[in-house]
Amino acid sequence: MYLQTFTFLIVILNFLYSDDWFHITSYLDVTDIVSDNQRIYASTTGGLVVLNRESHQLLTLGVNEGLYPVDLKSIFIDSKNNILLGSNGPIPSIQLIDSSYSHINSVFLDGVEGINEIIDIIEFNNNIYAIGRGEELDSFIEFRFDNEGDLYYQTVINLPI
Repeated sequence: MYLQTFTFLIVILNFLYSDDWFHITSYLDVTDIVSDNQRIYASTTGGLVVLNRESHQLLTLGVNEGLYPVDLKSIFIDSKNNILLGSNGPIPSIQLIDSSYSHINSVFLDGVEGINEIIDIIEFNNNIYAIGRGEELDSFIEFRFDNEGDLYYQTVINLPI
């Protein structure tokens, strides 16, 4: 029920603030949702939607704001308030956006064969872990942060189906 209500709010607010139907339909399909004390975040097949709980302001991030790819499947907020977005193919990726929305670090998984999308993301001991899904296999992927705070993938383990 909550997801349907949030999706409806996105549609209405996008309609009020959009000039064309492309922007309305691209954020309709919500794929994952998380929240903190101040905001509600939704990954969609058209990008990221952020709703401020207090002001009810809606922010959308897509290709024009540096997000690519925008066909998102999963979302996670880490302990540093970074937003991590798992995407769908053709080359799956994890994108890390800092809490001020000013830095986007994309980690493309083109070196990992067989996966099409990132379906779940978690944090444990300051590392990021994700599940990549493919047609014939799923993979467990470990990500780490380098000295500049950018994310890179470290380990890939194929999981039995």
